[in-house]
Amino acid sequence: MNTVREEKTELTFAEAVAEAAALVNSSLDVETVLDRILEQVTRVVPGDTCNIMLVEDDLGRVVRWRGYRTLGVPESDIRDTLTRLPDYTSFQKMRQTREPIVIADTMTCTDWVSRSDRVEHRAYVGAPICIHGQVEGFINVNSSRPNQFHASDARRLQAFANHAAVALQNARLYAKVSRHAHELEVRVRQRTHELQRRTAWAEAILRSTSDGILVTDPQGTIIQINPVAKRWLRYDLSPHDAAALRDAVNSIVGSPESDPERLLALTGIDLQLSAAPVVTSDAQISAFVVAVHDVSHLRALDRMKSQFISDASHELRTPITAIKLYASLIENSTPDKRGEYFHSLDIEIERVSRLVEAMLQIARIEAGRTELQRQHIDLNLLASSAVSSYTATANAKGLAFGADIDPQPIPVFVDPHWLILAINNLVENALNYTPDGEIQLATGTLQNENRSWAWLRVEDSGIGIRQEEQIHLFERFFRGEEPRTMQLPGSGLGLAITKGILELHGGQIVYEDHPAGGARFTLSVPLDTDPR
Repeated sequence: MNTVREEKTELTFAEAVAEAAALVNSSLDVETVLDRILEQVTRVVPGDTCNIMLVEDDLGRVVRWRGYRTLGVPESDIRDTLTRLPDYTSFQKMRQTREPIVIADTMTCTDWVSRSDRVEHRAYVGAPICIHGQVEGFINVNSSRPNQFHASDARRLQAFANHAAVALQNARLYAKVSRHAHELEVRVRQRTHELQRRTAWAEAILRSTSDGILVTDPQGTIIQINPVAKRWLRYDLSPHDAAALRDAVNSIVGSPESDPERLLALTGIDLQLSAAPVVTSDAQISAFVVAVHDVSHLRALDRMKSQFISDASHELRTPITAIKLYASLIENSTPDKRGEYFHSLDIEIERVSRLVEAMLQIARIEAGRTELQRQHIDLNLLASSAVSSYTATANAKGLAFGADIDPQPIPVFVDPHWLILAINNLVENALNYTPDGEIQLATGTLQNENRSWAWLRVEDSGIGIRQEEQIHLFERFFRGEEPRTMQLPGSGLGLAITKGILELHGGQIVYEDHPAGGARFTLSVPLDTDPR
């Protein structure tokens, strides 16, 4: 009978250990595994209560338990109970020997420490949970009956303690791997965010720049372009010019050291290319960045400068030639002729002086070196001053000079010196290009584009301006064909100067054909809404 009972007990033990092993290998939830291990413990090491205690320095903390509720012990008294291990000989002994112990009868054991707050136990068996030679916890089984446990129970309990150790070890390894995986995930997320930020930053630069940017491989094949370069290659340039740009990129990449920059003149646009290599840490060229800058405006300015010099030379050549002629005549003339020649010489000198002054004025305006000395002033005062200054001249030419000055003050915040110059230029043009008839000057205000404007208009009944010439009105040195044919005075700078003055004041000048023939110029500046 004893043999049959022992075989049955061993079979139950083997099944329980196998199930515990299966649990350890199938789950990483350490609390579930420990709970199920205790369940198997109760099958092969029967007692009244059992628990699993984990070691934290010199403290033991109960993490799983069974049987206490039946004895009337509240669960709150068991959960996370802390026990000072040095106060218990049994725990200290297992920590030192790493072997299980059995206390057959606690009443006769001098090392047993009773606790008044718990049900008194008469028998005890415990097994240490060892990981890498260190005691990390205990499995404890208690009974109210003395001599309940024997060495075989200790052996069996140690087997479950070993499985508990594997479960704890797996859980810690899993937690470590999980933490490492989480750290890697955080690092990858941070790195991805940083790369996205840098990519967005680079793309924002590429999108915002007005230059074309092309990235090529070392052989010159384009692998990336920004929107400006894409627009040039796909839409703005003709197929022939787009091919020329690609060839230029390929060529400059092929010889970046000997030919780092290149100027490419295409239809309607001038492009300047410059290439820079992208060098890796091992000094190898991995790519080239080619910047393509639209220099059309610079070339246009250069052409305008050349044209200005040419026009100025042409305009100065005639009076200078005349001055040299009159100087020679004076030198070789009789006294009675010198007065006439001196008068003609003075006229030519005045002509040169006015031309030079006009060129200096427009140069200062276009160079941005003109500082306005603004004042709060009534536009009507400037208009009346112009009428007073030129009425006598108009009458001397047989022209009527009328004025339609607004009866209400028109406050403006302008530089009187420059604005009266602009007004005078318009009046002088009207006088020069009106052989007969009348000139009219008028002022007023208007609302346009949600702003209040002050305007001044000069109109005449003169020769007018041909339709095809009107687009050139405000160009420097431009004079229509008819004024040149009629040999009327003028340098062709007055309207360019006037336009520049109006733009400095935030205003504008507009030309219209007079309905009755002649010309009509209207200048406008912002109305001073705070005239003080």
